Amino acid sequence: MFAQKQKSVVGLFDRLAKPERTSRDHKDQRLIAGGTRQAPHAADAPEDLNTNDDSDFVGDDTWFE
Repeated sequence: MFAQKQKSVVGLFDRLAKPERTSRDHKDQRLIAGGTRQAPHAADAPEDLNTNDDSDFVGDDTWFE
């Protein structure tokens, strides 16, 4: 099941990265701002997650537990 979770997370961030490469629509920005006010911690990482530690990363999108 780990591979499926990994695929989901990678896919999510791939989709999130696409808008960063295009111009932003003001209506979309207001919608996103409203959503983040409604759920401000939705994208927070756990406090104990070291985002600078890639010791679990093998390379080429390969992860292991």
